[in-house]
Amino acid sequence: MTVRNAEEKDIDRLLELLTQVQAIHAQYLAAGADIVTTNTFGANSLKFDTAELEDIIRAALDNARAARDRSA
Repeated sequence: MTVRNAEEKDIDRLLELLTQVQAIHAQYLAAGADIVTTNTFGANSLKFDTAELEDIIRAALDNARAARDRSA
């Protein structure tokens, strides 16, 4: 497997897990959390080009915001 293929699988896996992550965000918010964080530490310019990096971070942020909006 090439590094590029591994990165594509990482992106695919992130997209598959968005609903699960959103549910976890919602559980924290329901328990009284004021802040939720995104798990984007692996998204960096060494692994992804700019467009991919922006897509990953945007998806994580949108997901956290969706959980927040649903819990409001």
